[in-house]
Amino acid sequence: QSQESLGQNVFQTQRRRMDPIMYLPPEICVHIFTFLPLKSLVLTASPVCSAWHTFTLTPQIWSQIISQITTGKTLIPELTHLDSNKEKLIFLLKDEQRTKITKNELCTSVGAWWFKFKISAGRYLIENDPYWANSSIPSMVFSTDGLLFRKQTNNLFSWRFVKLQETSTTPDDGDYDVVEVEGDEANLIQVNHFPPLEVMRYKKNWGWILQNDYVVMTSFALPPLNLKSGKWAGGGDGEAADLTEESLENMRSIDEQFIAHFI
Repeated sequence: QSQESLGQNVFQTQRRRMDPIMYLPPEICVHIFTFLPLKSLVLTASPVCSAWHTFTLTPQIWSQIISQITTGKTLIPELTHLDSNKEKLIFLLKDEQRTKITKNELCTSVGAWWFKFKISAGRYLIENDPYWANSSIPSMVFSTDGLLFRKQTNNLFSWRFVKLQETSTTPDDGDYDVVEVEGDEANLIQVNHFPPLEVMRYKKNWGWILQNDYVVMTSFALPPLNLKSGKWAGGGDGEAADLTEESLENMRSIDEQFIAHFI
């Protein structure tokens, strides 16, 4: 046996002693790596050595991660324009952070939106709101021609994408105008003359939430209310049971002084 061959055998033996996973068949190693969280896979496992780095690049692993993170999600973006699983995963992670909704998503992808008045809307509106009677259904339909129809009451409104524009040269004085946005996406929607609806994502299911001080619309089912406790009861599989009115308010970012202009 040559000196070079002997040296390689010694090296491989020492490596396996330090890294027992190298004794396993490659397909078993890859399967083990599929159980790692994405952050651990990229930041911890990949830099260990060249062999581990190679395992982390296996398409099977990225496919498994995509399957894991999209399970239970209500709105998954189109991925057919992307070639590799890694590209698809990166696209999904970026899309999860997106807070601007497109006209197509608002009017077509979602279909009908769930709606409820917040407690702050007042007793009369709450008493006449199907949600508070535990009989809510998806009822708000946005159309691409700028109309919003509420099925249960046959009300018709207008809507538009808007942005806030400061009207004063004095910083932080809360003086804004609502300006219509040219284009097919925005993070604010104004219905009639009402306070604009802020657009946000619900991290649990990647669904959309539209809300202002008085109303909430969601692209997914709102959990029914427990009338005795006054708290959310959780619906079906428990999805969105943590969307209390307090937590919804904590998601918001619009300046309260701006909201005061509409009151």
